[in-house]
Amino acid sequence: MSWLNTKLDSWDSRRRQTPWITIGKTDETISVDELLSTVERYRACLNRARLVPGQRVLLALSNPIHFITAWFTIMDLGAVAVPVSPLAPAAEWDRIHATVAISAAILDADLAPLAKDRPFTPILVHPNGMIEATDLVRPSSHHYASAGVVLFTSGSTGDPKPVGLSLDVLMGAAQHVVDAHQLKPSDIGYCPLPLFHVNAEVVGVLSSLVAHAPLVVDNGLSRVGFWDLIERVDATWINLVPTLITLLIKDPDATPPATHRIRFIRSASAPLPESVRITAETRFGIPIVQSYGISEAAGPVTVESTHHRLGARGGVGRPWGVAVKILPHPSGLGEIGVQGPRVMDPEWGPNTWIKTRITAGWYRTGDLGHFDEHGLLHVDGRVKDVINRGGEQIFPGEIEDILLTHPKVRECAVIGHPNPVLGEEVIAIIATDDLGAIEEELRQLSTSYLSPFKRPVRYIAMDVLPKNRTGKILREVLREAWQSA
Repeated sequence: MSWLNTKLDSWDSRRRQTPWITIGKTDETISVDELLSTVERYRACLNRARLVPGQRVLLALSNPIHFITAWFTIMDLGAVAVPVSPLAPAAEWDRIHATVAISAAILDADLAPLAKDRPFTPILVHPNGMIEATDLVRPSSHHYASAGVVLFTSGSTGDPKPVGLSLDVLMGAAQHVVDAHQLKPSDIGYCPLPLFHVNAEVVGVLSSLVAHAPLVVDNGLSRVGFWDLIERVDATWINLVPTLITLLIKDPDATPPATHRIRFIRSASAPLPESVRITAETRFGIPIVQSYGISEAAGPVTVESTHHRLGARGGVGRPWGVAVKILPHPSGLGEIGVQGPRVMDPEWGPNTWIKTRITAGWYRTGDLGHFDEHGLLHVDGRVKDVINRGGEQIFPGEIEDILLTHPKVRECAVIGHPNPVLGEEVIAIIATDDLGAIEEELRQLSTSYLSPFKRPVRYIAMDVLPKNRTGKILREVLREAWQSA
């Protein structure tokens, strides 16, 4: 019996016939039994493409149900899924192929022209779900040791790097999510995050599989009508990132319905500004559960308790399934190190590059942090994002947290700007409609809450801050844009 059948056969027979995955915005659904039937259709196409265990399959599908079904099929065959954004250009496919040697690609049908004359077999998925495989190409003869996924980091520290995670590692991480949040079959999750990222795959899809619980997915979040959708799908928990939580609190009239069943809103992928957390919890009356995770550990590394009281302050939780240690860094600050069976194996797939980031058995994450007296981890920022002003180490998040309290600031990023005397000085880039009308108020906020050396010397307005496909603000793009300004 296949891995997927083994997992799904344990589901209650009634639940197997009711919707498991729902697309929130369109109400399209698929049950467990329907998913298994569709998996067989994908399996036939991949067998026709002569795919064998350990080979890599590119996955670029915009429909979440199509994506989840194909993703399961690839791993059920013992192969390795390589998810990418459906908006990725062909040049990105070529870079991925050069790194991991793609044997086949499961694509939206309208992406067929991009697959033409490339060295892998395209399997096209039409909007109505019809699947077709054409132009068979001899697959790569290089096999990885087991089923799994290869994800590519956002590239915030340079060129994107491949992160290979075996199926066993992914399922172990999903079980940790279920245990941390006490997910049960009666829960209904809502996840509008991109499925080509570890968060949605592990925290959303696989944890719901392990918990025998329904999941509602969407390609992105719309602030308009958000709470109406949550009420309609009867969600009990929501999986978001800080940029989306910030978006929700900027609408002062939007609040959860009185009849909601939401136990918590989960925040991950980037530090959540304290001011945003307090505003969200106060307005929504729902706990914001923070988590710190990295792709290299298949997602969550630390997690806050689901049952923490509203308004309780305290970092991003305690280690969960992964050992965490604060390692010395040349800057004098502490760098977060992780260790354990969930951390990517240097010998699996394309992971050899990680060996350069391991010190005495600890993987150096590139994130700065510290533990408080209660054993809670606090993420202070990225090593490369710390601003050095005349020897003073400044964390951008502290300043952003203050500026985001202003109701007319939609987004904010603080970066270091070259200074011939001090090395760097602080500038703040603000997404707002009229910076001129609020700049003096922002300066007053800084004066009231920040030491003089931390206060921005300049404020710059933008309509929207640049972000990667998982919603993280691209500080390196901002630094490059304003380097010589």
